[in-house]
Amino acid sequence: MILLKDLLYEMSSPNLLIPRKLEGRMEKYIQSKIKEYIKNNNVGDFDISGLGLTKLPTSLKDLKIVGYFYCSYNSLTSLEGAPTRVVGDFYCSNNILTSLEGAPTSVKNFYCSYNKLESLDGLIRDDGVRLSVGGGFWCNNNKVKFTKKQVRAVCDVKGKIHV
Repeated sequence: MILLKDLLYEMSSPNLLIPRKLEGRMEKYIQSKIKEYIKNNNVGDFDISGLGLTKLPTSLKDLKIVGYFYCSYNSLTSLEGAPTRVVGDFYCSNNILTSLEGAPTSVKNFYCSYNKLESLDGLIRDDGVRLSVGGGFWCNNNKVKFTKKQVRAVCDVKGKIHV
């Protein structure tokens, strides 16, 4: 329990409004979402957008998503920990990604716009597996303006590429 006198002794007013004991809450919340998703036979969308995440929990890596995966509007610097296979669309737009290390190997559509991408590294894994995109690939509004040729060099896109 936090006592009022303890808060007053902190002496810096901005700290008075910071919620206490947040450590681990986000991880617990995501773990509960994963358990619920598995209980539903891994069917449906998995949305962890706008949670202020700076990294993805590693517990997502082995999860197969039969639906859309949303991790947009966070502060992600890497896709390490992302699910390897997403049957639906993969949304990682509006983060601060500089590369796509940790990206899945298979998706329907891939959205990585509005990041700070400097390279497309990560779309070919160390074992040579390339990202397979059954639909479109969106990577506009990044630090580097990629060409369609650059995208096709690192992943197999069956649909349109938006650069």
